[in-house]
Amino acid sequence: MSEERKFDDTRALAKSDVSSASSKEPLVLDSEQQENAKKTGVFGKVNFFQPWFEPGTTAKEKKLIIKLDIFILTYSCLAWFLKYLDQQNITNAYANGMKEDFNMTKNQLSWLNTYFSIGTIIGSIPASLLITKLPPNIFLPACDFIWGLFVLFLYKCTTVEQMYALRFCCGFMEASANPCIHFILGSFYRKSELGRRSAFFVISGVVSQAISGFIMNGLNSSLDGRNGLPSYKWLFIIDFVIGIPIVLWGIVALPGLPNRGCKAWYLSEWDKEKIKERIETDGRTQENTPWTWGTLKTLLTSWQPYAYTLAYSFWCLTAGSYCMQFMTLFLKYKKNYTQTQINYMPDAISCVNLITMISSGIIIDLIGGRRWPVCIFVGLLMIVGFGILRSHTENAKLRLTGYIITGVYGCFTPILSGWANIACGNDPKLRAFTLSVMVAIGTSVVTPFQQYVFPSSEAPFYKQTNGFSYALAFTVCLVAWTGIGLPLLETYMEKKKKNSKQISDEEEDKVNPIFLAADI
Repeated sequence: MSEERKFDDTRALAKSDVSSASSKEPLVLDSEQQENAKKTGVFGKVNFFQPWFEPGTTAKEKKLIIKLDIFILTYSCLAWFLKYLDQQNITNAYANGMKEDFNMTKNQLSWLNTYFSIGTIIGSIPASLLITKLPPNIFLPACDFIWGLFVLFLYKCTTVEQMYALRFCCGFMEASANPCIHFILGSFYRKSELGRRSAFFVISGVVSQAISGFIMNGLNSSLDGRNGLPSYKWLFIIDFVIGIPIVLWGIVALPGLPNRGCKAWYLSEWDKEKIKERIETDGRTQENTPWTWGTLKTLLTSWQPYAYTLAYSFWCLTAGSYCMQFMTLFLKYKKNYTQTQINYMPDAISCVNLITMISSGIIIDLIGGRRWPVCIFVGLLMIVGFGILRSHTENAKLRLTGYIITGVYGCFTPILSGWANIACGNDPKLRAFTLSVMVAIGTSVVTPFQQYVFPSSEAPFYKQTNGFSYALAFTVCLVAWTGIGLPLLETYMEKKKKNSKQISDEEEDKVNPIFLAADI
């Protein structure tokens, strides 16, 4: 009995020593405490515009976060801006003379999208695996530059078949942008910081979609016919030129990953250690372990790739990302809108997308990181929008309202990517694998879907293929899975993990007293 008491006293003393030692360090809230603090703030007195920094952040750590925002976040936003500028240019070119110059018929615009998507499908997983091994400031800018060259080469094309090949190459090189940048953001920011950063990252793509129309109109009035080139070919050239400073900024701005030393000219030794400490405190260690068959088995038997890929696939199958194209084709079909209106009016979708992304990121952080309420609300708005489009009405005002409402779709990208980043916890390989599989599978299922359900020959109503009926059905699936199924699954897996850890700790406690008592 005395030995047991001595053991209990020893263990209590050890806990006391640890507690007193830790009290000398700056206060760091664990993830559960942060979550509880946020939940309390939501229902108490809270400023809706939550501070950029978490409560309790020291002045020195704020300077570190500002560095990360200036270098990592700005590059991320600029790269995503460039991606969507290059992705949107094909639709703008189609609506501004390319269709007539190339005598494009039937579904050739859809095939241009399809070849791009095939490239993305093939490139996503290799890119995500390479980013865990190669320096980000070399790998990502190299991909940016090469895809910029492929965009530039589009202006030299004389046949649609040549454009098919280049669009595939563009998609293959751009495949690195989505999963790799989300992986990098998840490697440097805490869970509580990811919502807003991921939202700003994706917002840059929305801004790009809006600006692309303005660039196209500017080229129509200033460079159309210059050096014998139509304005839409100048668009490909200008997009390449815009990409050059972004490539250079990536080389300068991106640091090495935390598990490889955070090599960057602007980070001090304290900064590097603090970055590692922040992520470890968040429950996400980042060990630089080698790839083995065991690693592959762990990835394939984890629940995260399947759960979040299903969610992302449902989102892709809503075809929300094609709504700007759908609206452009509708305006062109009506024949009573000017070319300027055709270029500008779809920007309303981008504005709705922008507002939704900003507000959803803030709301998620305010309600303790819970994403399912936002998924349900946004999904219901999408159901209303696709319900209007499914009616096949030719009433321009009502139909344009339907297109614009569906603009809320975009916030699902940062929501699902941030959710997956957090759910994968302390396994960087699992995070990289999950994010890449999400993009690869999501793109692979939507590629044949948009080709056969939304062929350009059936635009803008897609009556024969029931396009908007399918979009509505998959939106319902998206709401059900992200609003109910995924939260329940996550809760179940967390409880299962907690119970397993508790059983393991109890077994360890049964063994340890024997050795400790013997030592005493």
